[in-house]
Amino acid sequence: MNRVALLFALTVLLWGLACSSSSNSQLEDINSRMDSTLEDLPLDDIAALDDTADSFLEDGSQELILVDTVDVNQSDTMDADSSLEVSADTTEVIEDPNAYDFTVVALPDTQMYAQSHPEVFLAQIQWIVDHAESDKILFVTHLGDIVDSGDSAEQWVNARAAMDLLDEAGIPYGTAMGNHDRNQTEGDLGKGAHSTCQAPPPATCCGRFYIENFGPQRYTDRPWYGGASPSALSNYEFFTFEGQEFLFLHLTIDPWVEELEWADDVLAAHPDAAVSLSTHRYLFDFRMTADMPDPIPLLKAGRFDELVVTLVQPLYMSDGIIPEDLFQDWISQRPQIYMVQCGHIDAEFYQVSENVSSLPVHELLVDFQSLPDTGGDGWLRLLRYNVGAGRIRVETYSPTLERFRENREGCDFSVELLVEYFADFNDLIKTMPDYDVIEAQFVAWTSTPEGEEEFCDLIYDQGWRDSDFTFDVAFSAYRPQP
Repeated sequence: MNRVALLFALTVLLWGLACSSSSNSQLEDINSRMDSTLEDLPLDDIAALDDTADSFLEDGSQELILVDTVDVNQSDTMDADSSLEVSADTTEVIEDPNAYDFTVVALPDTQMYAQSHPEVFLAQIQWIVDHAESDKILFVTHLGDIVDSGDSAEQWVNARAAMDLLDEAGIPYGTAMGNHDRNQTEGDLGKGAHSTCQAPPPATCCGRFYIENFGPQRYTDRPWYGGASPSALSNYEFFTFEGQEFLFLHLTIDPWVEELEWADDVLAAHPDAAVSLSTHRYLFDFRMTADMPDPIPLLKAGRFDELVVTLVQPLYMSDGIIPEDLFQDWISQRPQIYMVQCGHIDAEFYQVSENVSSLPVHELLVDFQSLPDTGGDGWLRLLRYNVGAGRIRVETYSPTLERFRENREGCDFSVELLVEYFADFNDLIKTMPDYDVIEAQFVAWTSTPEGEEEFCDLIYDQGWRDSDFTFDVAFSAYRPQP
């Protein structure tokens, strides 16, 4: 049983629940059946579920959902037309160094490079080093899953060999621990024993090897390194540019209450800082839109919520907080945070939510690990900050391909996946009501150039899956409330 089959089966369950106005007892019953199903699986199959969950889809589609956490008299959701404007420049390359003040590089999941293609990992970091001056690179944030297996000494050696180049060049950086960076112990699906984690870590710590390789001891005497949480699984870095402090907070996957209490202390100690948060799992995007036949739209893109975590992919850390709750109860209530970046799910996706101060929180997902050949093609994100103009330009570049990624470039791969899914799960899809309608639509989208164009229009035309786009940020406005 693989994760894709599980996801489609659960989609059918969700559709059934939606049609029958399910009760909490029904959800609990499904949850119980899910637990027993996972318990009955062999360990090898459980590991396979864990692996395929990360690489389920490269990107997806939905109408933008704006979550309003401030005014209870307003609707919780808005459509894409009411969102903040995104300007997309498909092929433009910023060459004028006066067009931006500095660059922050975001490294999406490097796990396949550490496992099988260390030359790509090295090429990424070497490009950063070589362009640190010309591109004014001031910081690098790794979005997690540095390695594919947290127990593999060889993969950590590969990862260190690449990241060491940043140390040698004196370029500040931080890392967010991902699920693959944990120890891969038997029966560990959905759980992480973090209660004993510290630096140096004991053998019982789920992030033992992450701490040993990227814990606080690595950053001794680095003036830009702020410190680590008591568990040593989260960290922060900071610098000041023209009087504005920028703080980069890296939270472990599925952070728990104590990690957030530590993060609160960090924010309190830096009240004037504009904060960018990196955490590994936060958004998902399965290329599913409201325009697709029922019940597919039930899994439109957005933050992992209780339904998706319960039925599709459980929490990886004990007492971890579900990403939707993380936003509603913590991020949205911390008005210093202007941006959240994550990886974990193969996709390029962007949405905007609103915090308690009615300021936009820009949420970005980027991950390419399922691309063929090298597991990502070396793509990395370049965030060009224009502080005076209050603007960030996002570009996607590959040092190994030596080119920028164009918007809609993932279209062909999306169509290929659509054909694959429909063929692999046709028997399951046949159990759905109105199968003839579903089949006709999928055939129309995949059998002609016109149909493929229509499908890609549904996914990409709103701009929320672009590789090149711009958004506005009034950095000085992101301050704690009085």
